[in-house]
Amino acid sequence: MTRLLLVVLVVLASVSCSPKAVDPTIVNTSAGAVRGHVDDEVRVFKAIPYAAPPVGPRRFAEPGPVSSWTGIRDATGSGVECPQPGTESDLAQNEDCLVLNVATPRHIQGKAPVLVWIHGGAFVAGNGFGYDARKLAAQGGIVVVTINYRLGTLGFLAAHGLSDAIGNYGLLDQEAALRWVRDNIAEFGGDPQQVTVGGQSAGGVSVCDLLAAPSAAGLFRSAILESAPCQAQASVSGAVRDSATFMAEVGCPVGPDSARCLRALSVDALRDSPQFSGIGLPVSPVTGTRELPVPPLDAFTSGFTAAVPVLIGSNANEATVFQAQQHQHTPAPRGAEEYRHALESKYGDKATELAGRYPLSDYGGNVLAALAAIDTDNSYACPTLDMAEALGRSGPVYAYEFADPAAPVDSQYQDAPLPLGASHGSELGYLFDMSRPLSQESAALSTQMIRYWAQFVKTGNPNIEGQPQWPRYVPGGAFLRLAPPMSKPMEGFANSHQCGFWR
Repeated sequence: MTRLLLVVLVVLASVSCSPKAVDPTIVNTSAGAVRGHVDDEVRVFKAIPYAAPPVGPRRFAEPGPVSSWTGIRDATGSGVECPQPGTESDLAQNEDCLVLNVATPRHIQGKAPVLVWIHGGAFVAGNGFGYDARKLAAQGGIVVVTINYRLGTLGFLAAHGLSDAIGNYGLLDQEAALRWVRDNIAEFGGDPQQVTVGGQSAGGVSVCDLLAAPSAAGLFRSAILESAPCQAQASVSGAVRDSATFMAEVGCPVGPDSARCLRALSVDALRDSPQFSGIGLPVSPVTGTRELPVPPLDAFTSGFTAAVPVLIGSNANEATVFQAQQHQHTPAPRGAEEYRHALESKYGDKATELAGRYPLSDYGGNVLAALAAIDTDNSYACPTLDMAEALGRSGPVYAYEFADPAAPVDSQYQDAPLPLGASHGSELGYLFDMSRPLSQESAALSTQMIRYWAQFVKTGNPNIEGQPQWPRYVPGGAFLRLAPPMSKPMEGFANSHQCGFWR
């Protein structure tokens, strides 16, 4: 009897000392606990602060550290976006917007590699909540972090005397998010030593900037650039000049009182942004500064950049959606005479040669399709080729062209005056859930792309068993053409986009 009692006591003691079951919905960050949503495939945590609210004296300043909170913070809500002029989202806009979202596979063996995604939107629009990463996390077996960062005036107004930074507040936000990932992602099952930073359009330009930013060194080990013409930066002199014009327009001219004046303005007074001249975007990161000493392309060609593996590419018909936007409510030009007039107004004395290189007959007589092909080659395809060759001097590069002609588009462009094809941003719905139905063939391409992208995040090389070989890019070498029914290496990218002419 005594022996039986001893056995019972030992069993009870072992049960009482065993650790409590871990609640998968709760994660402890350095600032406090958060509760997310969990299902059979993923765990998702939304709107986690990664920096202090950039309000009051922190407006137009470097992001500050997050203040701790008590209790468990809800991380299941709809989220928020940074102030911007107009938006198609249903999210509330708030200056307190420096938050991020984390999606992890439901069951992780060890620590999973991490992708930090930077949204596009010409540095004046967008948010991290529009990129549903459930599919990418679950099928890819990686942790995906999507972020907000300050936009427009609040993110890039360049003036002396506002803080230690001159513009670049949005870029500094991105670095702060990467530091948060370094310090916290292990609690979510991610590996802080295996972080890839990626982005599309202005988000891809941001990745270019981070590759060249001294203070971002060591925060990531590989990079993904999608449709990112990395020459879109403003010089500090030009940005300061154009910002001064904007400051005068809102009633805060340059002077000893400008900082106080700007910080006293309402958010609504700052929704519009300065217009930085000569960069093709309203605003951008600013070069010649502490944060970005030289333009990224100069850094790439000179070797002054992070020597990391890079996955880079553009879409076959980038500019078609821009032509559709421009002529959504105005008549489209028609015929050879209007084509020549459009070329002369934009390209001057190159018009005759361009009309010969891009004859209307090659585009079914559609003037907008011909103009879109020119803009695609000039602004996206050939700059992508230049970046691939420059970055390939310091590390492995894998280049692609997304070319699914049946890529879905927003409903507002269903009646576009030209075929859209693989337009700007259309590849995003193959990686993230953008609520755009895919055909059976496009869905198969989506699965293939997720495997490539996830493998790159895991190893710095997208090649994985069971998929077509993706060759490492060498000058004059092949891009991988991503298109149904089967992706394959494509020779002659430079010739097909007339890059000899554009260079």
